[in-house]
Amino acid sequence: MLVTAPIDRARYFFVPRTSGRRLLALARLLGKHKPKELSFEGEERAKLLQHGVVTLAQAYVERHRESSSLLAADETALDQFADYLWGIVDDRLAHWEAFGLPAASRLAQQKPGNFDYAARIDKAREAFALRRQLLAEGLDFTRRPYAEQAEYMVTLWKVIEQDKLDARLNHLIGADFFEALRDVHDHYVAMVERRSSRAQGSAVNLRELALALQKDIQNYVIALLAMIRDDDPDNVAMIRAALRPIDALREQLERERARTRGEPPPPAANDTGADVEELLAEEQEVATAIGEPETPQGGEINPG
Repeated sequence: MLVTAPIDRARYFFVPRTSGRRLLALARLLGKHKPKELSFEGEERAKLLQHGVVTLAQAYVERHRESSSLLAADETALDQFADYLWGIVDDRLAHWEAFGLPAASRLAQQKPGNFDYAARIDKAREAFALRRQLLAEGLDFTRRPYAEQAEYMVTLWKVIEQDKLDARLNHLIGADFFEALRDVHDHYVAMVERRSSRAQGSAVNLRELALALQKDIQNYVIALLAMIRDDDPDNVAMIRAALRPIDALREQLERERARTRGEPPPPAANDTGADVEELLAEEQEVATAIGEPETPQGGEINPG
């Protein structure tokens, strides 16, 4: 049976700082313990809280996907495909140079037959010039880091476009390979941009979303506190039950701090009815839902 002593409002004015994943567990529990009768302000804050949960959870899922081995494999495969296509460009242009050999010239000077060597010799000269213009340094750029390779390929395509070499290159290497090369280039540049964004902004974004969710939690709790009627035992019991997840978080953080200091765990706060095990179970559900390891121990908001 829950006690009906007055609720210490000051205890809930500030939500303890913790990890983003634990905040997700806390917010989800607050939703599960939401009173059936909420004020208009409480309902609005509850909606914002739910939106914050969905937003942060999705951000974790996206980060997990971006950092997964599957994504790394996809990036490696795209890099290999781009390298292979540029190798084909180099090979096909080089193959045309066969018609630049002396034997082809001698055959072109003989009585015309079924094969037009002269036309192929002209293509050989064109292929030689193109290969020298685009790939004079060989294919070393395909062995550079992704960002450097992308920058080099951007330069190559600028030369192709500015000097109007696309039609000639398309003709000499074949339309299928040329169009694939152009398409893969766009995908490659986009891949490098995504990698750069992840390196520069993912952690910051998660931290900002976690801080936003903590604010949503705090605003929801304040709306609950505003509903308290100290002279109504049923009302006090209802709000106390809605605040249980906050008490569970506070108690779990105290346990962890005691463990860090090598001290015995503090006694449970029986007057709140806090259920730490429920919080820990919710944390495990969150970890499963977002595809990341269990929430690390600690008391500070962090992107993990």
